[in-house]
Amino acid sequence: MQVINRSKDRVVAKTVHVADTFRSRLKGLLGRKDFPPGEGWFCIPAHRFIPVS
Repeated sequence: MQVINRSKDRVVAKTVHVADTFRSRLKGLLGRKDFPPGEGWFCIPAHRFIPVS
């Protein structure tokens, strides 16, 4: 999945990790050392995209 800023016609992240279950939202970013450039995290049902790099 990609995240695109439509108003600026720009790709915000090429790879997005989706947290769409209780367990994945609970874990969140724990245990992640880092995100490579171009990655982000999307939490559902919060409907927010968090660019990490």
